[in-house]
Amino acid sequence: MKDSVDKKSIFTNIRSQILLNDLNEVSNLQKIMSDKVKLLKELYLAYKKNIF
Repeated sequence: MKDSVDKKSIFTNIRSQILLNDLNEVSNLQKIMSDKVKLLKELYLAYKKNIF
């Protein structure tokens, strides 16, 4: 979730698009972020079940 030398994080991209007032791109990026958070939650739940 951090910026790297090669690639900006989704959060940085969202901030940049907000500053450019590109609301369509902000919306698209928010959808991508939401999908990634959902996947992360699913993976964490599977991990948590495997621990116990």
